[in-house]
Amino acid sequence: HQLGINSGSQLQRKIASNLSEDGASEIEMVTEINDELSRPDESVQIGGSRVIKVCAHKWENGQLHFKVSMSDNETTWESLRDLREDYPRLVAQYIVDHQVTRSTRGSNRTLQWAKKVVRDLERSIR
Repeated sequence: HQLGINSGSQLQRKIASNLSEDGASEIEMVTEINDELSRPDESVQIGGSRVIKVCAHKWENGQLHFKVSMSDNETTWESLRDLREDYPRLVAQYIVDHQVTRSTRGSNRTLQWAKKVVRDLERSIR
């Protein structure tokens, strides 16, 4: 019986140690996919408005920011960090569609991340 407890604990540590930033993104995407495939009457909106569209982008002090339309008809500038966490599909699709990159060669980590998110979501929805 003691062996089972240790094995489970070791497995949990191994899983936790193998969970990279990409792994965390994949877990967050599962929630987004489930939300995307859920019936509209099941969605629960808690507190305030939500982002409905990315309108524009700008680079400010080396950081990427997006002008977004909110469900309460307001617009605001939000950081990539916040949108990437809360609305990965929406911001990734915008980045891919508009080829948002700081690189003159057309490839960087942000664009690569966005392409991967779009590709993974398309594969999971098929």
